[in-house]
Amino acid sequence: MIHQTYIFPAVKVVRKCIYLLITTLTLCVSCEVSDITPDSYWPRAGQGIEEVERFWGRPDDTETFYEDGLFITTYYYYQRGAYIDFIDNYVDYVGNL
Repeated sequence: MIHQTYIFPAVKVVRKCIYLLITTLTLCVSCEVSDITPDSYWPRAGQGIEEVERFWGRPDDTETFYEDGLFITTYYYYQRGAYIDFIDNYVDYVGNL
C-alpha cells in the first residue's frame, strides 16, 4: 500500500508539468505569425467587418438597409472587383462585381 506522503509530491510534479505544457502551448499559439497579406486575403462567411477592413481598408462605397429584422450592409471594393454582404456585422456573401 502506497503511503499518502509519496502520492502528494508526485501529484504536485504532474500538476506543474501540466501547467508548463499549457503555458508553452498558449505562447506558441499566441505568437503564431499569419502569412495573410491584403493581396492574398479573401473574406469568408462569418468573419467580422473589422477583419475585412483590417486587410482591405474602408470600402469604396456602402449600402445599408433593414430587412426582416436584420441590418444588411454591403461593401463595394471596385479596385478588387468584389462586393461583400454583411448581416449584423458578419460576412454573409462575397461576390464579384
